[in-house]
Amino acid sequence: MHGGVVEARSAGEGLGSEFVVHLPIIISEPEAATPVQATAEERILVRSILVVDDNEDSAASLAMLLQITGHETYVAHDGTAALEAMEKRQLFDVPNLRCGSNCGIQAVWPARLSRPD
Repeated sequence: MHGGVVEARSAGEGLGSEFVVHLPIIISEPEAATPVQATAEERILVRSILVVDDNEDSAASLAMLLQITGHETYVAHDGTAALEAMEKRQLFDVPNLRCGSNCGIQAVWPARLSRPD
């Protein structure tokens, strides 16, 4: 595929291994890719998403992934923080709830969605 060579060497069991990869040098510059404009159907609809997860690393990772794909995210790590975010923001397009059962947000969220303002 790339014209390279891979070598594997070992002096014997328990003596370690050496792997060598040889890749060819590119002599000419590759052609620049032509940017492609997305059609209206291909454009993503930006959503406002509340990520609620008591695992802070998991919440941050999911929020980052959603931001990379163009969405606006808010993160909370417990029910109280989620309710505060809902009070400040008023409306989220998508809730993502991953708290333990003692978080309380699962019980309150449906009521907040149906609350007339």
